[in-house]
Amino acid sequence: MGGDFYWLAVDEDQKLEQAVRQPRCAASGSLRIEVAEVGPGGRSLLRLPVLPGYLDSSKCTLRESVYAALAHRSMLIAARACGKQVATMNLQVGYMRPVEVGQVVECRGIVIYAGQQVVVTGARMYVGDKPVATAGGMFSITGSDCSRD
Repeated sequence: MGGDFYWLAVDEDQKLEQAVRQPRCAASGSLRIEVAEVGPGGRSLLRLPVLPGYLDSSKCTLRESVYAALAHRSMLIAARACGKQVATMNLQVGYMRPVEVGQVVECRGIVIYAGQQVVVTGARMYVGDKPVATAGGMFSITGSDCSRD
């Protein structure tokens, strides 16, 4: 996961605080996702403790939709940390290894490119120091200020 991120506490910068405040998403609303950190320039760190209800019963591993919801929320917060209102255009997730009950998944979201009309993001999910999934997303900029929620 590396130590190359410089983090600010969410309450130190109004723009970062606004990034976390967002409309409830049906996909991630019932998950116990913790927003651990939001960093300047479009970075986020989220944590998800894996509960039995999050498992795919046929595989006994984390459901693909849970990976997607965690990655989406992480990348959305990172995009909003740049101070823009955004809407999801695209999301893709790559699965690397299974995750089991009791483990904690950490997801780091980052803005790769922020233009005038689109924000390109990425996310990496880890259990401990082992990568479990990666994701990429594109967001359309719908407004210039997140404070109008």
